[in-house]
Amino acid sequence: MVMRGLFIALLLLASAIGRAATSPDETFHQLYGERVRQLKAADRGKGEVEFAKKLLGDARDVSDDKPFQILLCNKAYDYASPYPDGFAIAADAMGLLAKISPESRAAALDKALEMHEKRYNSAPISQRKGVGPAYLDGLIDAADAKADSKSFKESTALYTKALKVAESVDHSRVADIRDAMRELGSRQASQKHLDELTAKVKANPDDTAAVNEVIHALLYEQGRPADAIPMAALLNDASARRAISLAAEDPAGLGGEQLMELGAWHEAQATKAPDQIKVAALEQASKCYSQFLKGHTAEDAEKLKAKRALDGVARMLADTKTRLPHRSVDLLKLINPSRDAVTGTWRMSGSVLTGETTAQSPAASIRIRYRPPEEYDIRVEFARIKGNDAIGQIVSHEGHSFLVVEGGWANTICGIETIDGKRADANPSTQKFPQVLKNDSRSVALIEVRNRSVTVHLNGVVVTHLATDYRDLGLFKQFWDIGDSELGLGATDGAAAFYSVRLTEAGSATKPSLPGRIH
Repeated sequence: MVMRGLFIALLLLASAIGRAATSPDETFHQLYGERVRQLKAADRGKGEVEFAKKLLGDARDVSDDKPFQILLCNKAYDYASPYPDGFAIAADAMGLLAKISPESRAAALDKALEMHEKRYNSAPISQRKGVGPAYLDGLIDAADAKADSKSFKESTALYTKALKVAESVDHSRVADIRDAMRELGSRQASQKHLDELTAKVKANPDDTAAVNEVIHALLYEQGRPADAIPMAALLNDASARRAISLAAEDPAGLGGEQLMELGAWHEAQATKAPDQIKVAALEQASKCYSQFLKGHTAEDAEKLKAKRALDGVARMLADTKTRLPHRSVDLLKLINPSRDAVTGTWRMSGSVLTGETTAQSPAASIRIRYRPPEEYDIRVEFARIKGNDAIGQIVSHEGHSFLVVEGGWANTICGIETIDGKRADANPSTQKFPQVLKNDSRSVALIEVRNRSVTVHLNGVVVTHLATDYRDLGLFKQFWDIGDSELGLGATDGAAAFYSVRLTEAGSATKPSLPGRIH
């Protein structure tokens, strides 16, 4: 690879001697003209894909010559894309082009996706899981690009297609795609709100409240401070116009007085904004004060003022964030079977975690090294793949860990254990069913942990609910001997596969779930 890159560099240097500038097309002709003539003289399809592969390899070796690198990417695509065995090379060429040429990114990703789609659709059903992940990546990259360009309808269609592909080839990515779709919905709603406000200002430029709302949306929701400057020109407040102009600058290039002025202005905006905007405004103020302290070395009153301002912003941020829903956490990514297995045999195959009991241990258990907040939801997608007994999730509230059971006691019991030392088949949470789980059939458990209750859903149905202060809950240590503040997964007398384990933190203002219908 190094020798090939050196050879190309020497040829490029030689071609430049005696000529002030050589166009990418001329350079291509000098380097590859003979091979191109050979391909034209041969039967179509004889050597084009191998030539495209070479061009793509050479493109990776000439990163210091962007125009020529771009040409090589396009040539590699042109030679490979007509042939099924060249689809992957053509897609990779466009993927590289999207990375090195921002102005070509959208079109390149569309071409890459077309190649991935052709490759996926032409593959036998038995081989689609092998080529599916690349197709999935192509769909998501294209969807992200459409969202960035505010083509929300097209982005939604691509995410929807990605969801269907993920359900077939890599189910572990379904939750992430759904999260992306929710985020897209939020972005779309934000843009619609901004469009409505902008129209309102256009109809009445003297509507100061609407002008300020547009400015807040551009600054704090969309991160487009430069676009807020024309809107600020409509304000009579000179200090606001100056601050918005400063906000469009790189903080590293601002002076100390400018940073303190801008920080104070962001802080003032936070006092009159809803919580979501308030967090963003306070974060901007924090950046300004932190940048000031980074460049201000004197131990003086100005430094003390900045420190106090930064501490105040930190307190306001912490208080505001407690009122907002927290993001979800992919707990499956935190698990290392060799480190976290407690009993039984555990392994990670790709993104799927499997656990199996052994002759020495009737329960397989594994800990999740994550300390949950007071209130949260855990969503677990799993399948029992062997046996006829329980799958369980170990959850915790304020240092009290306990087990949620689905399909215990020969696949007939759902419940929570232990309650006052009593197991899930004989306590207030016990619910009996003719059959709970089917082997090799995926199920989804959703566990809502609130300050005064636990509610368990299985495949959309509430299977048990317990009002509790958690002091009477514990673990049956003979089977589930993990820490009292930890989370975990388990199975008894069999084996299970876990495809997704995601925790969503609830804000402190979240109300406990109401009891649902229990079958």
